[in-house]
Amino acid sequence: KQVGACGGSLFDKDLKPVISYAPFPNLLNLNAFSWIIKSLFPKRFKKITEVKEVDSIIGADLFLRRAVLDEIGLFDERFFMYNEEIDLCYRIKKAHYNIKLVPEANIIHLEGKSGKNFWNNNKMRVKSKYQYLRKNSDLFCLYTFKLSYLLVLMFVFAATRNKDVLEVMNLHLRG
Repeated sequence: KQVGACGGSLFDKDLKPVISYAPFPNLLNLNAFSWIIKSLFPKRFKKITEVKEVDSIIGADLFLRRAVLDEIGLFDERFFMYNEEIDLCYRIKKAHYNIKLVPEANIIHLEGKSGKNFWNNNKMRVKSKYQYLRKNSDLFCLYTFKLSYLLVLMFVFAATRNKDVLEVMNLHLRG
């Protein structure tokens, strides 16, 4: 009765394990520099072998108890795409429920098929991240996110002169 949500093991089209859960955004995992490190040194995901308590489950395999949704409410409609499941899981945890990863549930996730344009997806992710931070975080965390990404994007733009980078920078400035 204390489990409010659960999820399983996600696999890509080649049946390789992919990320199926995520920590809540915080100062250590939210800044652009941690993103760069993760990009340069990608983590290989292993199949989960035992039930595990996690902060949030990726939306592709999020199973929810109806009674918990009746108590905390449904997805926040202000999120169009991205971070809506993290927001929901945050509210589940705030209501003192557990979120578990169940390894016996195996799901193939064709990640990224909701949007195929990298820059459009990136823009949606940025807008959604600011939505989440304004709702669930403090100003220090929000401005650390903003400043770290603006610094990195300035260097990216200087190196590439890609106008899409300017649009993403503008989203961070407005975020």
